[in-house]
Amino acid sequence: MISLVVKIIRGSLSVGWVIITYDVPGGILETWPDSFPDACPPSDAEPAAGTFYRLVDTSPPTPADFMNHHELLEVGRVRSRFWPDDCTAAGLSVFGDVADARKTRSAVGPLRKKKIAAGDITGSGRMMHTPRHPKCTHHTWWRTADDTAWEGFEVVP
Repeated sequence: MISLVVKIIRGSLSVGWVIITYDVPGGILETWPDSFPDACPPSDAEPAAGTFYRLVDTSPPTPADFMNHHELLEVGRVRSRFWPDDCTAAGLSVFGDVADARKTRSAVGPLRKKKIAAGDITGSGRMMHTPRHPKCTHHTWWRTADDTAWEGFEVVP
């Protein structure tokens, strides 16, 4: 895997940085948001694949339902940095089994009003199994800068 850090310049102004990762074995060119820290997603993260479930606020889901913790902090939707590391905060929580999404929703007070949306994330970034206990299907999903997979998510009963 090869990673490049590219400075984006418009005219004489520097407008940000983008990390471009090229996965040589799969021939996939991935561009990550500039809010991602170095070496994120982790090198052992796998290509995103399959149908996953995400806790969302709206039906149908909107882009705001797919903001990572860095983005939420920037717009004031979270007030503190409570995540374990910046790479984890750059990803989104998804579940491989709707039952795990339901268990998490009912167990965590602030999540109890959330809806559950299902969507196929195949080919949309990277993911890693990140369970809190061994049998949980929780994954962290890192979306590419141009990702539109959220558009395919629909709230399930």
